[in-house]
Amino acid sequence: MYEFKVLLVDDEYHAIDMVSRLLERIQGVSLDIFTARNAAEAIHLLELGRMDMVITDIEMPGKNGIELVSYIRSRWKQCRVVILTAFSQFQYAYSALQLRVDGYLLKTESDDSILEKLRAILLDIEDDMHASANYAEKKMQHIRTVRQSSLLNLLKTRTELPQQLNSLKEMGFSPAAKNLYLITCRPSRAEDSLINEAILHELLGHYFRDSIFCMELACTDNELSWLIQLSKEPDSTDANHILGILEMVQGSCLNAYSLPLSFIFAKCDAQSVLLHDVSKTIHLAFDKMKEPESPFIYHLKNVDQAALPPKSIPDLTLAWLCKFIEENLSTDLSLVTLAALTGYNPQYLSGLFRQQFNMTLSHYITNRRLSVAQEMLANNRIPVQDIAQRLGFTSHSYFSRFIRKATGLTPQQLRSQLTEND
Repeated sequence: MYEFKVLLVDDEYHAIDMVSRLLERIQGVSLDIFTARNAAEAIHLLELGRMDMVITDIEMPGKNGIELVSYIRSRWKQCRVVILTAFSQFQYAYSALQLRVDGYLLKTESDDSILEKLRAILLDIEDDMHASANYAEKKMQHIRTVRQSSLLNLLKTRTELPQQLNSLKEMGFSPAAKNLYLITCRPSRAEDSLINEAILHELLGHYFRDSIFCMELACTDNELSWLIQLSKEPDSTDANHILGILEMVQGSCLNAYSLPLSFIFAKCDAQSVLLHDVSKTIHLAFDKMKEPESPFIYHLKNVDQAALPPKSIPDLTLAWLCKFIEENLSTDLSLVTLAALTGYNPQYLSGLFRQQFNMTLSHYITNRRLSVAQEMLANNRIPVQDIAQRLGFTSHSYFSRFIRKATGLTPQQLRSQLTEND
């Protein structure tokens, strides 16, 4: 089942809790819910990856909800946006409609009314995924054959750099650009076959239509590779954008064809690195994946073949991740952030972690923060406020709720208990 990523943006905790509870009542869908207290936090999450739906308030500290919607429309055009606010002023509603929001709801509406509208939008997203796959299927007869493409020759044959640059120019690429990426796709299950390459090529082009300058496809019997050049200047969030697009392609194929696909992609500097070598490294990375039957998306950050270890990539990733969490308990450790750091798509990283440690990633982080909090509370010389800050809590009250939920005690009561035991 496709997992919808939903971002709730509101500076009031009770509003986020209310919407979270409503979403949990929706039957037949799988939701991964993220939260942000203001537009800046929301933009940070959106830079790290895509969201299927954003539900935001209007009046918040810093940028307001209308400015957030404007940003979303510039980066993730497929994202559904719902305004949920206490303000019914015409000017707000007019601005929201100008930005083509998918819903303008008032917090004074009944829970059932809000729930029904949110459910309808989620179902519409699912319908769009089917429609995108159907659209690609209808256009397949217009796609030229690509089994003997120039790109396939570059990937399979080790050529000299000048010849590679000439071939790229003939295909319409600008080889001097720094925003070239090679994307390779395989079925996640060995017994599956890829759908018609023309359908998948058209589907990828459909989702990338607003963000690429040029795209070329190369096919083998059970693998597809694309070279894409983004339309904008290179940006630090380019890889996260590509990962988000591939998640949508992955979701469409799973919904429409029950076909789980895996992707690995890497940035290419065509002036200094041969595409043949990048492709070879991607193939090696596929071989180093521990769970070939689980659909994944992986950003291969280093295309140097020597950098790939003999062990499985997931094992090394999880070892690094645990060390990173231990050393950065005071920072943002959301699933989206950690996924961007590791190169995986969030759902795959979450499942991988649960399988390895028999607990969710968020549960692991909570346990580590609680353990460190207890160690520090046992020392009477460390103020409670300092402990909260060191563990990444934005306020003393938030830290108190965290401790009370985990232990049933306030931080001061827990401190007293710990010091008495000592």
